[in-house]
Amino acid sequence: MRLTLTKGKHPIPAMHIEVQVALNFVISYLYNKLPRRRVNIFGEELEKALKEKFRGHWYPDRPCRGSAFRCLKTGGPLDPVLERAARESGVPVRDVLEHLPRDLAVWVDPGKVQISKAYSRLSIIIIIIISTPITGRRTKGHGPPPTIRRV
Repeated sequence: MRLTLTKGKHPIPAMHIEVQVALNFVISYLYNKLPRRRVNIFGEELEKALKEKFRGHWYPDRPCRGSAFRCLKTGGPLDPVLERAARESGVPVRDVLEHLPRDLAVWVDPGKVQISKAYSRLSIIIIIIISTPITGRRTKGHGPPPTIRRV
């Protein structure tokens, strides 16, 4: 599935939309399984941790550069970003991992978020392409809100 997010010609803060897309995808597994307030606090801490990790490793002119570094994984060794967000939010990391797919990989690259989930032999890949940068906030007179459309 490819999705495109667009809103006019307005620039956004570096990595803001990409991190939000990845974050929303990850925490969507936690809603209705953990208390909403705990999920929201975990999400805030995960956003901070991801942005801090990616700072200095974000290359809009060469999006593939550093892609492996910007991958958030639930399988294999515990991802330090998930561990940190859980610790800072007070949500036990085992509660978070219990509700996330075991083999989830989320690559957060400039202009693209790619999600891979492995189900035994089947791998599902979702790619979200952000074709036109947008602002993180709405400003009067700058057009409609962001929209997502399939391409």
